[in-house]
Amino acid sequence: MEYIREIRSKAEMKRNFSAKEMQVLGILLFIVLLGIVVSSVSRKSVDTSTSNEQERQSVVFPIDINRATAEELILLPGIGPVKADAIVRERERVGAFSRISDILRVTGIGEKTLEGIADFITLGESDAFSDSVVETLFDLNRVTTEELETIPGIGPVKAASIVEFRDLNGSFCSVEQLLEVTGIGEATLKNIRSYFFVDGVECNHSSGSRININTADRNELTKLPGVGSVIASAIVDHRELYGPFVDLEDLLSVKGIGEKTLEGMKHMVEF
Repeated sequence: MEYIREIRSKAEMKRNFSAKEMQVLGILLFIVLLGIVVSSVSRKSVDTSTSNEQERQSVVFPIDINRATAEELILLPGIGPVKADAIVRERERVGAFSRISDILRVTGIGEKTLEGIADFITLGESDAFSDSVVETLFDLNRVTTEELETIPGIGPVKAASIVEFRDLNGSFCSVEQLLEVTGIGEATLKNIRSYFFVDGVECNHSSGSRININTADRNELTKLPGVGSVIASAIVDHRELYGPFVDLEDLLSVKGIGEKTLEGMKHMVEF
């Protein structure tokens, strides 16, 4: 009898909850369950982020794209699991990459992605290059865009930037000056340094005869530090339009000449 009374009591309690109260209880239960799920996902996300950061710190950059695992490639900026796997598959399909720009063959990797990872990758001492020797050296002040693109680590974007820098600023004084070119960092320079030489360029501009800024032709003007063919032409055009330059400050009105360029040439010009 006691058991039957207990069942009846529970049944009466159930009936005491209205439909609205049951709905509220259901909503509260849903919110509690949702909080538990979100908390669990957040913990997993934090754990994954921490794990990735620890892996990134344990890997020494630049990494060799001919030897790196998919797990290591994922640590490169802009390279997720899909692209990392694609790089490994391409490497297995056709063999080692012969130059950095070959990575553009990989599905999903374009110029922008390559620019972002260029300073973090290298060809290292891969089997494809262990016996290779740099047979062709390029004069950094004469090399063409097409020739630049044949060098590992230099794609169309960097090649164009090097030539543009040379046109705007004049001859390179040293291979190390490539660090001033947009898109070229220490790691990239390390990979490409052995392909270049600079010959016949006087980098000490503090001595020697001065160049008359009002009578010099375009070729003479390119001898000034920081003055390439583009700025030289701009100086001549400005001179023809507005007459002779009076002082150094006048040169600041020439397109392409700023305080830095002016500082570099001030001891070499006369009026």
